[in-house]
Amino acid sequence: MPGRRSVPPQTQPQIKEFRSVEDIDQAIAKIKRRIAEVQALDARSVQWEDQRVRKVEKNIHTTLLEVFGPGSPEYNANGNYRFVSLFAGGNLGDDYCQGEFAKHIAQAARMLENLVARLQEKRADLGHDTAARRAAPSSRWSCTPASQRRPPTSIVTATTVVLFSIIRSRS
Repeated sequence: MPGRRSVPPQTQPQIKEFRSVEDIDQAIAKIKRRIAEVQALDARSVQWEDQRVRKVEKNIHTTLLEVFGPGSPEYNANGNYRFVSLFAGGNLGDDYCQGEFAKHIAQAARMLENLVARLQEKRADLGHDTAARRAAPSSRWSCTPASQRRPPTSIVTATTVVLFSIIRSRS
């Protein structure tokens, strides 16, 4: 009787939580360096199997791993980027592979630019979230003595406090 193979459970993507705007700015700078490396590749003078191409692919891989993390959607979708697929490189002619390489230079630059745009959006969100977090209490239930609590900051909260005090006074 054949044995059962265990199927690993699908893991949830791990969204990178950036701690500061500076962290995001450093990540953007790294990815922009990769964009410059990609744009420096010229298919007219660099062959698709040249070591410089492998170096750029490896740099993209390493940067996405460092910036977004191994389980992130960004890394999962783009972390193993190759200008020419392994299948094409092993089974199709050099002319075809060189054409694919030329076509994918612009594609790689656009992919990296899209990741920069995503990071810029996260930077804007982080700035907004930070201000919102400072204005809101860190917990729904306060352990601060009533005499030291700040007054409610919204109409809904103020109304709720008034209603509870009316209910307590009647009971």
